[in-house]
Amino acid sequence: MTTSLPCRSEAQTTDTAAIADASALQHRVTTFLGAVRRKNADSIAVFFPRSGDWTYVHTAHHEDGPREGVRRFSGSDALFVISRRGPLGQSFTINYQEQPIGLFAHQVMHRGTGWRRVRDNRFVPPGASASSAIFVEWRREGDRWVVSAFGDETFPSGKTPPWCC
Repeated sequence: MTTSLPCRSEAQTTDTAAIADASALQHRVTTFLGAVRRKNADSIAVFFPRSGDWTYVHTAHHEDGPREGVRRFSGSDALFVISRRGPLGQSFTINYQEQPIGLFAHQVMHRGTGWRRVRDNRFVPPGASASSAIFVEWRREGDRWVVSAFGDETFPSGKTPPWCC
């Protein structure tokens, strides 16, 4: 059995498509982070899936070590979940007087929108490691990129992280 290798133009087309897709994802991430900076739940919710589930990971840094909590939500519930009164409303709200350090919107406001891709479809803030507790991951839903998971953190121990304050 003989197999043929793709001709040069087919390989170039595949490479070009992959580059275009990576560029589209980076643009989507930047646009999402811009929506988070504008603090409008309706604008943020359009980046979440319409069907299927998505995941929230919260890391609380206590004196005796970090504790991680994971919650899953339905795509159809995204707007309520991230709204001011929803269970994750605080992650997308900025409260200039009593802002918990490390929640998602705080990280975006403090560290900017120039997040970098570290592996697969995972993005972290500037200066963060690939295993950072603050991240956003993406997946395809039809022809658009949607949030599949995001994580943030808090510091109940009172110790502030090196990137902050």
